[in-house]
Amino acid sequence: TACFEDGAKGAACILPEDGLEFPHGPVSPVRMWRDTPEEKAKRIAALEHTGPGVWWNPLSWFKTETPEEKRKRIETAASEVPPRGVEAQWTVRASRPGVYTLTVCHEGEAHRVKLPVGASGVFPPDVQTFIRLESPSGDRMQMLAFTLKDSMPPSWWNLHLQWIGVYLIVAIASGFGLRPVLGVK
Repeated sequence: TACFEDGAKGAACILPEDGLEFPHGPVSPVRMWRDTPEEKAKRIAALEHTGPGVWWNPLSWFKTETPEEKRKRIETAASEVPPRGVEAQWTVRASRPGVYTLTVCHEGEAHRVKLPVGASGVFPPDVQTFIRLESPSGDRMQMLAFTLKDSMPPSWWNLHLQWIGVYLIVAIASGFGLRPVLGVK
């Protein structure tokens, strides 16, 4: 994702490099970001605390609101998230491991970012690469941001913990399982 100042218009592109694929094409319109229905549903679902993970909020143990009130509260919280601003978005896939150079172009400017790709043992790219805070014209690229696909899809038990959640569950189960073997009371 390339983030721009509010006055930016037109299109931005990534110069193709051998080994990189763009499922939706290397050119993306520079426009105000809008929620798709799927993204809005994900954001609302993340705000809704249901399932066994609500144990840390004792007030949620007692049903004090009707389902209609709960739906309104969640939709209100989801609508209060501020807009992300003017963006251009791409999906980039690498066909083989290596270090690639992404060259993002907009309005005659080109910005290069190194993108290491590997099956394992490779450091991920910097989450954000800042280019400038503001420009005199107010229509330039400010930042490049990378969002990597999660290796484990979120669920009620690992919403915030991801792989550490698996570790904690296995560690606790192993501890209780080995307790009689080790003679711990």
